[in-house]
Amino acid sequence: VAGITVNEQIFGEAVYESKTFETNFADGILGLGFSALSEFEQPSVFDNMVKEKLVPAPVFSMYISRISDEPKEKESMLTLGGTNPDYYTGDFTFVDVLWADYWEFKMDAVNLANKAGFFCVVGCFARVDTGATLILGPMREVTNLNKKLGGTRVENSTGMFSFNCSRVSDLPDVHLIINGKTFSFSNKEYVIKSKENCYSAFCGMTFPRDTIPYWVLGTTFIRSYYTQFDKENHRIGFAKAKH
Repeated sequence: VAGITVNEQIFGEAVYESKTFETNFADGILGLGFSALSEFEQPSVFDNMVKEKLVPAPVFSMYISRISDEPKEKESMLTLGGTNPDYYTGDFTFVDVLWADYWEFKMDAVNLANKAGFFCVVGCFARVDTGATLILGPMREVTNLNKKLGGTRVENSTGMFSFNCSRVSDLPDVHLIINGKTFSFSNKEYVIKSKENCYSAFCGMTFPRDTIPYWVLGTTFIRSYYTQFDKENHRIGFAKAKH
């Protein structure tokens, strides 16, 4: 990977494909979570890079490019062993990982600008997931958030909402509060335009009764905020992405 050779890496073989992967362009999954998520608690490729001292530090970082036809737009970048200042600006805000499995932390709140709506009001759990595209959250809260924004539920979908494209420019910012700092999303960042349709990047999901609900910050979030994953200190860092 990027000129780094990891010897004797344990991997899992897929003996059949789910429908999700039948149409997926990826040939596999390179897990970057903690070893507790592994079927047999085996170290990941990155864990072995750290163990064999093939990277400078037990840190990796992710930059997601914008969906743009601009020739100057940088390509997405995974940095193994640290961070790359070419891809972010300002200082990092760090938050501790709660458990050594998913990259999960405590999020303070989710608010709409101008006091137009408050969600996750007593704090909630959130995960950063490079394998997720949208920002997912508990169905009831995300439904209320999208309705406050004037969204309409998409027929035959689970938790998806659309907007009137002519009114998108009037939509307020959405704020995610993490470790006391506000991470803002403008309508240009959380509205996904597809041909003549406009969709919300905030999507609702349901949970089994015995599961504590949580939010998932996918690549929509990482596109706006360069994300550092620090395995040594069990923390995640966010800085404004440089586009």
